[in-house]
This record gives sequence, structure tokens and C-alpha cells, in this order.
Amino acid sequence: MSTSVLELFNNATNYGALPKLQTSARSSYRNLIQDGRANTNALIKADGTAGTGQGKQTFAFGSANGSDTLATLKVADMVISQYGLDLVDQAIRQLLEAYNRIVAEMIAQFCDVTGDKTRRYGTSALMSMTESENYGIPFAQTVTSGYTVQFPLQRAIIGLQWNRHYANTATTQEIAMQLEALLVGDARWIQAKILNALFSPTSYGFQDFMTDGEYLLIKALANAESGLQLPVGPQGEIFGATHNHFMYPGSGNGDTLATYTSNAWNATPTTASMILDVQNVINNLLEHTNSPTSTIKLLINRQQEVQFRQLTPTFTPLYDPNVIHSITIDVARGALDVASIADRAIGLFDGAEVWVKPYIPAGYMLAYLEGDVEPALAVRVPNFIKDKGSSIAWQVTLSGGDLRVLSEFEMAPFYAQAAERNLGIGVWNRVNGVAVYLNSTSAYTNPAPFSF
Repeated sequence: MSTSVLELFNNATNYGALPKLQTSARSSYRNLIQDGRANTNALIKADGTAGTGQGKQTFAFGSANGSDTLATLKVADMVISQYGLDLVDQAIRQLLEAYNRIVAEMIAQFCDVTGDKTRRYGTSALMSMTESENYGIPFAQTVTSGYTVQFPLQRAIIGLQWNRHYANTATTQEIAMQLEALLVGDARWIQAKILNALFSPTSYGFQDFMTDGEYLLIKALANAESGLQLPVGPQGEIFGATHNHFMYPGSGNGDTLATYTSNAWNATPTTASMILDVQNVINNLLEHTNSPTSTIKLLINRQQEVQFRQLTPTFTPLYDPNVIHSITIDVARGALDVASIADRAIGLFDGAEVWVKPYIPAGYMLAYLEGDVEPALAVRVPNFIKDKGSSIAWQVTLSGGDLRVLSEFEMAPFYAQAAERNLGIGVWNRVNGVAVYLNSTSAYTNPAPFSF
């Protein structure tokens, strides 16, 4: 979703340490659509042994020798019927196969891929110890097992109307441009669904029209809903009904409000108050887990980058590798990407990786854990397949949720009336995400709905 979208971003690090950020080229829709490139962290070599993944790439449009099916169609610039319908069919198949694989890997950053419509979440009602004398017989204590969270399933479609007349008049360059536009439209739709799920504090109802018509309840991240017990913390913490993962400056640690004096970040915030704001966001996230191998990610808009760079010494920046710095200056291990100013890691804050992302709205911040924890969201697809084999280690496929063309003839995708994708996105792990509105000290305000 980058318009760079949701990349499957990065290696795990220990909280409090100064790890080396993996800041080399990342998977993004910009790369995918324009360049046909995507990094992978773990590949299988031709001889069957595991690769390191460092510096290795898969290509979105073609094979690992760098061929690009869209580029091939553009360069040919012939009428489609003269170029050959079989070659165009092959190009479309290769393009969609590679694109769907990479999109599935990107979605895995925030989402668990599942065929589930309903899951149980939260914690059992607590039992209480009762002191007793030798012959005391206690009353039985019964428990409930959490509550229901559910996930929607939706259909998105783009009209194509490719037919024999189109094949006899349009050029290969024209169909390449249409395919590019199709991928951008699909990427933007998925991006909007993920961001709306992460930033909206409101749970809502959904009619499951694609299956049995059941009325589903789609939850938000933890949003102070009374009566819905969140999972018990790793040290036995009980999170009250007011526990909230939609924060603003001065909103405390998620349980208590206005515990300190702070200013909106678009007004006159002090360095001390901004540091405390960010520390509270991280603490609100970390109190729900004890996974030492997870990475804390803070995603911000480019507008907040200047402010974060002022939060020294808590914030440790990355620097241009071409500049030699004094040995008295703390420098995060890794290199600043100077060519991608709107989509890059910029440093570490208390061990959390700070990333500038183009899809984060100005005045907002998103924190989440990546690694050995359940992701915040679930992607529901019609037919669930999660493949951890194949040519790429840990490859995730969406199966029935892939982008596909709808053709009258299954063996000839060129004659297509439309392209469609069937999937839905809802919140699963309600505590693995904190959305922050930085421009108010009184309430969280969700951004305008993300469009596509």
C-alpha cells in the first residue's frame, strides 16, 4: 500500500537495544508497479539449501534475470492480434502470479491470512482464590471464554471489457498501461481497507452477503468498550474497561487520561512532553506482551520527521553513510535512505524503529509490534491456503483472495470482462496496534476515511 504500501518490513530487534535496521531496498507498490522489484528475507537456493535473503530479489514482472512483462508489451507497441494473443495471455498470467504473491507477502505485515469468519478473543473470566480452613468446600467457579470477533468478506471489481474488437484495434502498449492502472487501483483499495481498520476507533456491523447473510460484528483496536475483557497481560495485568489504544498527547498510558501536561504537536509542544507522549504509546503497546524478539515499529508522516529528530537523546538518528560523524555522537546502526524521503527508516526511539511512511496521515502516528506476536488484523479470503513452502520460504498466498481476471474462456484470460478481488479485513489482535492523533490534547479524532 505504499502508494508505497504496506511492506513486509524488517527483522526483529530487542527492545532497548540499538539494532541495525534493515534499511536497504524494501518491497513497496512503487517498486512493484514501476520497477518490478521486491526484496525477500529468506529464499531457497537452486540446490534446495536455504539462502540468506541478503541482496536477493524476486521480480514482480518476470523471472530473476530481470525480464519485465509490462516492459516487453510496451516496447513491442504492436496491435495485440498481430503480436499474438497467446503471448499477451502469457504476460497477463505471469504478471498476476507475481503480483499476487508479492501483495500477499505485503499484507502479511499487518494481517493474518485466514478463512475464518469468527474467532474468540480476550480472556476467560477470572477465578478468585478463597482462604479456607481444613474442611472447607468452596463453591464451583465457572468461566466464559472471551468474546467473538468477526471479519468481513467483500468483493471489489474493475471493468475491463477486453474482446475481439479490442484485440484487433488496441496496441500492446495500451494494454500494458491498462494493466498498470489495474494494479494501482487494486493496491489502493487494499491500502484503504487496512488503514481504515487500523485508524477507526468504531466497531461496526456487517452483513455477510457473500456467504450466509449473517450479521457480523467487526471490532476496532482496543477502544474502551465496557464488558469486553482484553487478554491478561504477561505479568497478570488486568486491563480495565477504559483501556484504549486510540491516544492523543496527554492521554496517559491507555488506562488513565490527562496524567501529565502536554501540548498538541501542531501547537507549541516541548521536547520533554513529546518524548513522554511517545514513551506512553510504546508502553501501551508493550504491556500486552513479553516477546523479546518482536520489533516495535513507529510509523509517522513526513510532517513529524523534523519533530522526532528533536527528541534527543531518546531518539537516535540514522545518518547518510557518505558522511563521517564524530565518535562522540550516538548513531543508529544502519544507513539513512537519502533517495526515498517519504518512505524510509529514520532512526530509533527507545529501541523502537521509527519509519516515515507516505500512507500515514499528517498529524497521526501508528505503533505496532512485528515478529513473534499475533498481528493486529486478519484478512479473510474465500478459500484459505497458507503455503510455507514453494520456491520462496515463508511464502503466503491468498488463494481465493487473489486478484484475477474474469473471462468467458478460462484458458484465455485476455478475453476478460472484469478483474476482481474477494477479501475482507478486520481487527484480530486488538492490542497489537496503537493509533495516535497528535494535534489534540482532548480527544482522539479518526482521520477522514481512506479512499481508493
